[in-house]
Parts: sequence; structure tokens; C-alpha cells
Amino acid sequence: MKKILFVFMMALITVLSACSSQPFVGPAGTVFTEDDRIEFYYDNGDTKAKIYELRFSQNYYFFTSDLPNNYDFTAINDYKAISDDFKAFLDTYKDYIVREIYVNESVGDTITLSNGASSTNFNSVDVSVDGKVWDVDDYIAVENGVRIVFSYTEFYHNEELIIVPFHLAFITADIHELTGVTYLGDNNEYSHDNAVYYSYMTHILPLPPKSGFLSTYTDGNEIEDLGFFNRVVLDLSNHPVGVMENCSITLTENCFETSYTSASGYIYDMTISEVITFYTDLYDGNYIGDDFVFEYDGIQYMIVMESSVLCADFENTAGTCEDVVTYDISVY
Repeated sequence: MKKILFVFMMALITVLSACSSQPFVGPAGTVFTEDDRIEFYYDNGDTKAKIYELRFSQNYYFFTSDLPNNYDFTAINDYKAISDDFKAFLDTYKDYIVREIYVNESVGDTITLSNGASSTNFNSVDVSVDGKVWDVDDYIAVENGVRIVFSYTEFYHNEELIIVPFHLAFITADIHELTGVTYLGDNNEYSHDNAVYYSYMTHILPLPPKSGFLSTYTDGNEIEDLGFFNRVVLDLSNHPVGVMENCSITLTENCFETSYTSASGYIYDMTISEVITFYTDLYDGNYIGDDFVFEYDGIQYMIVMESSVLCADFENTAGTCEDVVTYDISVY
């Protein structure tokens, strides 16, 4: 079944509890962690490698969970130090951020933060607020195709911007490359019907910061979901049982051709012209005839775009509409 992969998070500042004596106990289902970095590893079905590292100036406390590549922060770190580090982080990607910002009406003239907690003491401090407090969701595009969703609260204290991190998530969009085909025949371990076993590896597909993603990886003929890199599909061709090799110059019959999935979705808060600039600046985007093509990791992609309006209706709430760019991306 096709799934839209899209992340939306509203930052809500996690304040200190005057009653709690366990600063290192985080949100339900999370595990306390202390480290000076957060690393993102990408598994393409063949190898797993670190492709991104967020390095801090010192060890900080945060929380991990069973949801991969998601990190929660509570207000137990030295608020000034962690604010400075995340301001530097945001400055690095300032040209490739889509920001959503909301006034936080629940905060008064001060916010209770920490000068650096211990396991039994929050070491809390009341920090005065200049003006309004804002909850922010930043959608960030990294040049290597990783996208980051960073949710936090920001305000000014004595004319200095303070950032209080809440949640950090790393996401990628993926194109699947067919790497193996095995015809299983009927009465196989997955089905009484004729079936074919497909194997894949993936490639990161770079997208603009705030993008919805729909892949053609699965279809209606799927018999067994074997995860991100393998599928068992109904074989309508009644092909003889056996393992197929990849076609080549010397092998042109009884083989399979390399193929790739494609992607479609919505790009938010950008115009077509801005999307073209994004791919031109980061991925050598250019026109080949009438086709706009960009390249990443040795693969050329063609993107077709249209301006559109997306409307969302909610129960007992008036619907909202926004301008979006619809896209279709395929290997060129």
C-alpha cells in the first residue's frame, strides 16, 4: 500500500516540574542519553553508513525512543550553551529552511529553564522574556539529501535570542533500484499462486525542505511485505522458476533490466521558480531540451512540476487551503 511520508510537528516547550525530583526521566517510552553529538546512519540495503553528524560543543542530555532518528529534549541542559549551539546549527542551513512559527500564548513574563541539571536537581532558573514567545517548526534540507525537522521554542532575553530545543528528526526520501529477481512458481512458501521475489537497494532522493513524498515502491499485486528492500509479488507472466541475472551487453535474454521506482508529492512554501533554484544550486539542475534534470550520487533525475492549491478539511473546523507545487520525479 502506498504511503505518504510526511512529518509535521509543533514545538511545545517542556518546562521544569517543581514537584519532580528526576530530571533525567523523559517522555514516556524514551531512553535518557548523554552525548556531544547526534549521528544519522543510512542503510541502503547493501551497506549502512554514517552520512550526517550534528556535533555539539559539549555533552547534552536528550532522549531516544523506538522511533528511529527521533530525539526529544527537555529543559535540563544549560539553556544558554545549548541555545548557542542550535543557533549555530540553524545558521549553517539558513538558506535551505522553511519555517512555521506560532505565538505561544501560555508563557508569561518568565520561562523556567536550567543552568544544567543533575540526576536529582534541575538547577532551575527563571529567565525573563522580552516580548512574545514563539513555537517554531523548521524544515531543513541538507545537501546530501537528508532532511531535518527541528521543533523548538524561541524568545528574546535581554535582547539576546534564546532557543529551547524540543524535538529533532532526520528523514530521507528514497528511490528503489531493482537488484534481484527470483521467480518462485506456484505453491511457494508465500503463496499458492505464482509469485516473484524482488530485491532492491535504495538511493536518497533529495527534496526541498518541506515536501510530502509518495513512492511507487509497492503496488496492488503484492503478496508479502518483507520490509524496505524485498517484496513478493503475484506473477502474472507464469515465468519459469529460477533466479534471473541482470541484463548486460553480453546477456540480453532471460535476464532482468535495472529499473527504478518514481516519486510524487507536494512541495510546500515554495514556488516552481524557487524549486528550480534549489536544484540548480545544490544538484546541478539544468534543462535538457524541455526536461528539467538534476543529479545526485551519480543518478540523473527528471522533475515535472505544476502549481496547485491543496485544501484540508477537518471535522467541525473550516477548511484551509494553501498554494503548493506538485511534483513527479523519475530517473532520467
